[in-house]
Amino acid sequence: MEELYTCKDVAERYKVKIPTVWTWARTGKLKATKLGKTYYFTAAALREFEAAGK
Repeated sequence: MEELYTCKDVAERYKVKIPTVWTWARTGKLKATKLGKTYYFTAAALREFEAAGK
């Protein structure tokens, strides 16, 4: 099973604020899975995001 990252993890990785990560997830720039009120991101989604140069 692939590791999942939280919004906090992603924000720290890209040096942005957590609301920015929320926006990326809501707009589809960064693929996310929402469980309850929390977004989770796979390593594959992060690689795809980076490859797209966003």
